[in-house]
Amino acid sequence: MPSNRVESPPPRDLARPVPFRMELRLLVLCAAFECGLLAFLEKGTRCLSNFQARKLCHAGTGLMLLQLDSRDEHTRYFVYMIGLGSLALTWEVHPKLKPFRFGKARDIGMTVYLLVMLLWFSLSLPIHVLGPMFFADPMGAVVGKYLSSMKDKGVVNPVWWSRGGVTKTIGGSAAVLVFTMITFAGPATIPERLLVGIVAVLAEAIGGAYDNLLLVLVIVGFRMVLNNMQFGSFALRHDGPMVHGASDLVIGPVPQKA
Repeated sequence: MPSNRVESPPPRDLARPVPFRMELRLLVLCAAFECGLLAFLEKGTRCLSNFQARKLCHAGTGLMLLQLDSRDEHTRYFVYMIGLGSLALTWEVHPKLKPFRFGKARDIGMTVYLLVMLLWFSLSLPIHVLGPMFFADPMGAVVGKYLSSMKDKGVVNPVWWSRGGVTKTIGGSAAVLVFTMITFAGPATIPERLLVGIVAVLAEAIGGAYDNLLLVLVIVGFRMVLNNMQFGSFALRHDGPMVHGASDLVIGPVPQKA
């Protein structure tokens, strides 16, 4: 005889979806990394100079940001907290808040870096486009300073730019060129990367305290022009879908197929 028993539905899994847990785990790891990095740089006065700490913060924070997807809402809130908190310290919005030891009150360079970061995530733009700002700029300063310190050992690192209190050396600018070529968001040929690197070197020299801003304008401008040449649109494109499985996001007009 047929059974009249009605099978109860399987219990619902009340846990969060796996992609959300993966995303949350990534944010926790990034938060731990950033807090640990800042604590080490702030307290490590015996092993790191202010200059070294500043450049490590510049590149280390950039490395952390490159792990994130600006299209995700939770990620944007996380970046907002970091950026706004750092701006509050830099601009001393409260008497008890003081800048990082490797910065200074109302630091223009740090302010530009943070504002670019906040704007980029607020517009959900692909973060990998900013790679040269994260690495080329600090590596230029580190390499240039190191080579200049080797003068007593016969290392020649001539100055090619010295205006408005800004000094650029051949070695430092060569590092900017190389790291811009390496980190410039593709697709791009070697000649195209070389051209971007040369213009980035000039922008970094002319920019002074606003070198990060000019560098961003150069790399973003070139990326948009190359996108238009290659795909028929100036849009900045993300590399792939979000962890949640959303389709690829394009910032800007989508070219129509013929």
